[in-house]
Formats: sequence, structure tokens, C-alpha cells
Amino acid sequence: MQQEIIAEVLAGNDVLALLPTGGGKSICYQVPAMQMQGLCLVVSPLIALMLDQVQNLEQRGIKAMAIHSGMKPKEVDVALDNAIFGGYKFLYVSPERLLTDFFINRATRIPVNLIAVDEAHCISEWGYDFRPPYLQIAEIRKYYPAVPILALTASATTEVQEDIKNKLIFGREAKEFRQSFDRSNLIYGVVNHEDKKTKLLDVLTKVKGSGIIYTRTRRATVEVSNYLTKNGLKSAAYHAGMPPDERKQKQEKWKSGEVPLIVSTNAFGMGIDKPDVRIVAHYDIPDNLEAYYQEAGRGGRDGKKAYAVAFVSSKDLESIEKNLEGSFPTLNDVRNTYHALGNYLQIPLEGGLGESYDFEMGDFVKAFQLHPLKAFNALKILENYGYISMSHGVEDTSQLMFTTDHETLYRFEIAHPQFEPVIKTILRSYSGSMDVYVKINEDTLAKRLFQPVKEVILQLKELHKMQYLSYKPRKSKPQIMLIMERQPKENILSSDASLHTQIKIKKQKLSSILQYAIAKTKCRNRLILEYFGEDAPLHCGHCDYCIRRKAEEEKRNIIHEKIIASLKEKQNVLMDDFVKNISTDNITVLEVIRHLQDNGMVKIESNKISLA
Repeated sequence: MQQEIIAEVLAGNDVLALLPTGGGKSICYQVPAMQMQGLCLVVSPLIALMLDQVQNLEQRGIKAMAIHSGMKPKEVDVALDNAIFGGYKFLYVSPERLLTDFFINRATRIPVNLIAVDEAHCISEWGYDFRPPYLQIAEIRKYYPAVPILALTASATTEVQEDIKNKLIFGREAKEFRQSFDRSNLIYGVVNHEDKKTKLLDVLTKVKGSGIIYTRTRRATVEVSNYLTKNGLKSAAYHAGMPPDERKQKQEKWKSGEVPLIVSTNAFGMGIDKPDVRIVAHYDIPDNLEAYYQEAGRGGRDGKKAYAVAFVSSKDLESIEKNLEGSFPTLNDVRNTYHALGNYLQIPLEGGLGESYDFEMGDFVKAFQLHPLKAFNALKILENYGYISMSHGVEDTSQLMFTTDHETLYRFEIAHPQFEPVIKTILRSYSGSMDVYVKINEDTLAKRLFQPVKEVILQLKELHKMQYLSYKPRKSKPQIMLIMERQPKENILSSDASLHTQIKIKKQKLSSILQYAIAKTKCRNRLILEYFGEDAPLHCGHCDYCIRRKAEEEKRNIIHEKIIASLKEKQNVLMDDFVKNISTDNITVLEVIRHLQDNGMVKIESNKISLA
């Protein structure tokens, strides 16, 4: 549907596009944006995906940049000036940055040709990842009244689709394109067993090729990976708490096939283009079908057969719902967590706006004796409602920009000759560093200067301190940014009504994933398609239920034929003897006999069976 979507965007119409994971959503805004004057404004909540997209575009010689929560005010300032004057084609912006004074003050001067809203389901309270800052996106339309909006998502129920169009104030000529949620090459299955590790090993041994195993906790990624490796399956653990270099190394080894299996939290997979994933196994199921569908959809993007298998024990089913109740914070919990966060980051009241801070979750909950899961969920609520923004140590390269003019810099070099080599090497190596932030590599700089890396970093930090350049080292620690200045805790969330609504929605969604996990008498594919409001055939023919049903049907047919053949040879046989001679599966034999009796094909008299 990409071509049709692109045509409607070029015609100036608002468009809602539902394309499954791996369906090529980015092409739908990149192609029309390249054909029009100006730049495409892309709103996305995923920093890692934004940086990945920017890198991919830059590799193709297309000017693109991102403004996200991990950036300092000065960096945002420079980036927006470049959006106006720098001839950029794509500007990626996180939703919380969109309606800041920085952006609004320049909005009418940024030559926007298209507004693309990625992960558009985040705008709906009924979406599985509702983010209130998304509700403000429509406000930006008044600055670009003639610019169309393209809303993109991989998973949205019918209710959420309508919500997206209403919240983004779609025009009369708006169009909607929706690919089927049916992935015919993806074989869904659920393994209900108490010993999940053994069953996981058994399944992974049978499915050859690349795979992703999702777990709920960081600890589980390491435990499961060690278990698989110990039992002869090469795997690696991956989670957001690992240093960026280690994550990158593991990701590359997995992408190349050197390590076929990666065991990860849901921090892995977004934006990763690997078409030949043969299995996506959920050692722990997520809290909703949208997340499950999206994660499972990372398998089989090459169109070949792939498996999506969820492993569920009775203990899981008991604990998931219990955890939802026990870990969902009250209004008081949220306010106390916010207050503790301000103290932890040492931010004064009415301070911290737009600043980004290093943040260690474990250290934070320990310092203030908080319940870890409640504190994490409280921070997510604070993020969703636009008070803070969290990023998980997203890997990005170091950046710098000179903050003075050439003449002042020249005079500084004469007065401080010890800095002359590093300044000259930067100017020669990174063109544009006098005007914009440029990405640098400290190791490369050190080699060109014949100096230790530590010495070069010290010089850069000193120049930053002296305000001759702005140096932003690559950060590996998670970051928290205040979207608004620190508030008194009693001002946080006007009431707990919104929290009650959120837990109600979460319970409804949890119920759907639990029904999927325990279903014994319904096609898995049909369960998913119906959830997303799509008509579905009674049986897909290839999920675990349909395969089991087909095998049972074949077995019943064989028993049926054997019963008829036996009765043709000998009539009036005692039921007990007859059943034993037909099959060891007495229950199925009796079911088939009952069916034949109901249809008038056999008769039973005095505990003897014969043809009717």
C-alpha cells in the first residue's frame, strides 16, 4: 500500500496508515518528503529509532537530525536554527519537545512540508502505550494549516484508529489504509508447561536459524541465555542496563549470524531490520496483545515460515494479574516518587526545565527506600503525563561545536598554545564545527594528535568549561529530563481519576492476552485478528490449535474407518472388547461411536454394537 499512501500524501490529504511491523512505514513519509520543498517533521517517542533513522538517511547523503529528551537546551537551539536555514529534509522530534518555547518560537519559520506521526496509537488513551504529550500534536497544525499529517502505527484496534483521526483533527478528505494483520507465514503457538526452560530448549533445538527470546526482567535474560549456551545453543543476553558498546557488539554478532539467538527484554528489536528471524519466543508474555503482536512480528519478515511461540506456566498466569494490582502506584505513590526524584537529582523548585540528568534506577530506589516496581511505574506515569522524559542510555556518538567566532578562537590559541593542536585538528577533521554540532570520535582525534584518549577528553572538557566549545560526551547511563520545571508534589496530577482509567484499560488488555495464552478451542490467528477488529476465517490451518485439530481430525477419521470395517467383518460385538480392539485411545473411540450412533450409522443393544 506504500504507493497509494504516498500518492494521497502528495495530494495534500491527511492519512492514517496501519502497516504491520516490518511493513515499511518510514518509506511512506520519506519518499513524498524528498519530492517536496522543505522538510518533513517526524514525531516519534523512540529515541533509539530516531537516531537509527537519522543515521540511515545520512548514510544515503540525506540531511536529517533529531531533537530528543537527551539534548541540552543549547543543542536544541542550534538544531532548530539548522532546521530553518540548513537545508535539512528530515527533523525527528520527540513529542515532549514539540510544544516547548524553543520549538514554538521558530515554528512558523521551519519550512515543514509534511508532519509524520510515528507510533500514532500513543495518542489514544485506549492504545497500549498511551502518552499524553501526543495529545498536543494537533496544536502544531495551526502553524502549518496547509500541511498534511500522516499517522503511522503497526497495531491499533478499531477504537484506537477512530481516536487517532479525531485527536489529530483529520480533514474531510482524509484517507485510511490498513494492511491485514494476518501474517500467513507466521505460525503462532503457546506452550503451557511448568518447566519453561526445558520446553524452550526443546523448541529452539528443533527450529534452526536466528531467533529472539523475550523475557520480562534483565536478570532472566542472563539466566536463560546461560542455560541455552550451557545446553549447546549459542546465545547472548541483551538489556538496556548493559554498556552501549557491549549492546552494540552483541547486536552486531546476532545480526551477522555469529550468535544465532539473543535473549532480551523488550529493549531489543525496535528499528532492527533483520528479515531472516525464524523464531520469536516469549519466555514471559507481555501485558497486552498489541505488544505481543508487534514483538512476534519481528519474525519472518522475509516472507518465509517463522514461529511465534509463547511459554506460559500456571505460576505466570497467577502472578501477572497479581503484579498488575500490586505494582500499580496510587496518586500518593506517584507524587512521592516525583518528590524523591527531584531530591535525588538535586533540582530546586521551579528549576531543571529542559535539563538532562544521569539516572540510576537501582541507586534511586535504594536511596529513598522505594518499592522498585511501583517506583518504575510511577516514573512511567510521570513520563506519560508530560512531567519527565526517560531514555535508557541510548547509544549516540559524542558531539561538539565551537561557541565563539574564528577571530576570538585564534586569539585564544595564541594565548593558550597548549590547546592549539586539538583545536586545529578538530577544525580540519570536522567541517562545520564552527556552526553546528558535529559528531566526533575521541579515539580518532587521539590518533591524529598522537596523544592518549584520556588526555584529549580532558582538553575537550577544559575547553567546554572555558566556554570556547560545547562538548557533549557520549552517555551510557540512562537519562531523565524535566519537561516542565520542578513542581510542588501536590501539583502533580490533579486527581487519581486518570490512574483509575489507566488501570481499567490495562486490565482489559491483560484479559485479552491471558485469553490468548490459555485458549484451547480457538485458532490463535483468529484471536489476534478479531482483537484488531478484522474478520477472520474459523481456522488459519497453521497455528498450534489448527495443527492439533487437524491431527485429531485425521485420527478420528482413521478410527471411523476402522470401526466401519470391523463391523462389516463381525456384528454384535461386545462394546468393551470392540473398543479395546480399535485403539488404545478409548475416549476418542467412544466419541466416534457416539457420533456414528447419533447419525444412525451404528446401533448399540444389550451392550453390543453393530451396523445400523
